[in-house]
Amino acid sequence: MKWTMTAPSKTFLTGEYAVLVGGPALVLNTTPRFEMIFEKVSGLGEPELRGIPPGSPAEVWLRQRRPLLEGWRLDFQDPHERRGGFGASGAQFLFCHAFTTLLQNANQSPQLNPDDIFNDYQVCSGGSGSGADLLAQLKGGVCAVDMRNIRAEALSWRHPGLAFAIVRTGIKIPTHLHLLNLSREPLQALIPVAESAINKFSEGSAAELVGAVGDYENALRGLDLQTARTTELLKTFKAQPWCLGAKGCGAWGADTILLLFEKANLAEAAGFAEAQGMPFVTTELSAGLEINHQNIQEKS
Repeated sequence: MKWTMTAPSKTFLTGEYAVLVGGPALVLNTTPRFEMIFEKVSGLGEPELRGIPPGSPAEVWLRQRRPLLEGWRLDFQDPHERRGGFGASGAQFLFCHAFTTLLQNANQSPQLNPDDIFNDYQVCSGGSGSGADLLAQLKGGVCAVDMRNIRAEALSWRHPGLAFAIVRTGIKIPTHLHLLNLSREPLQALIPVAESAINKFSEGSAAELVGAVGDYENALRGLDLQTARTTELLKTFKAQPWCLGAKGCGAWGADTILLLFEKANLAEAAGFAEAQGMPFVTTELSAGLEINHQNIQEKS
């Protein structure tokens, strides 16, 4: 018996840090997709975990449900090759939660409850993260996440002439370590800026959306939530005539850069990023969690 699950990469368009204090966010769910293969192996006994770090929320969840997993091999595939910044930890937990729910329901495709996923993630992560990313990865597309009532809604990209791209900076700040000593109270100032961005995305023009992303980037910088290197990279990109907007993403905005530009300027934007040694990772939205089942002979 074999199950394969895939889920998108994630990047916050706006709302990172705000979600830590109950605020809303817009999350881009994109290619490339994470994958996990669950395979029943004859004679295996103890479950075999591949690619799931010890102590991670997913590993904690699985350890607590050890009897369910006897004879199963779990193999997590990271298209980003552990370079981080795109939600690998959230995808792992989403996969493992869905799989144990599936086993508890006699291998029937589970009806996943976002409230359950969020609450269980908070327990397994010690409340260090918001859980907004994995709720978004469950839904896919452009996802509006509201942490006040733990809801995530997939939205369509309603600006056909506006394109985005995401590039890596080559820097990765471990998010869980960053959040340990982060003061939460100042983050309240981000909530109205994040709310405005959702309104602009849903009802405004492309120019208004670009402006809202810029406002959020400015708010992050104003709270010293942006590294000096990110600030310099943003200046470099924003100086280009094709660049409508740019924003650092991840802990301290250090992991990736989100670029906004007219779709007609895609080739020019890609060429410039390549010349900086920062080729596009993705320009495409992707669907949420997908589950596939195969009845095959057990491996031995």
